[in-house]
Amino acid sequence: MPGGLSRTDAMWAFCDAIDNITDSRNNCGYGDSVGAKANLLSKTSYEADINSSSQ
Repeated sequence: MPGGLSRTDAMWAFCDAIDNITDSRNNCGYGDSVGAKANLLSKTSYEADINSSSQ
């Protein structure tokens, strides 16, 4: 978990990041079709196996 974020806030930040990749929005006036899809299936209590030294 990033410092200063609750589990709920971290989940929404992750969902927003995935939406930015899969939503295909632009402001150039041309279509932008992205074949990527995402689906948040569930929460987990498993944590990444990494420490503050990136090991």
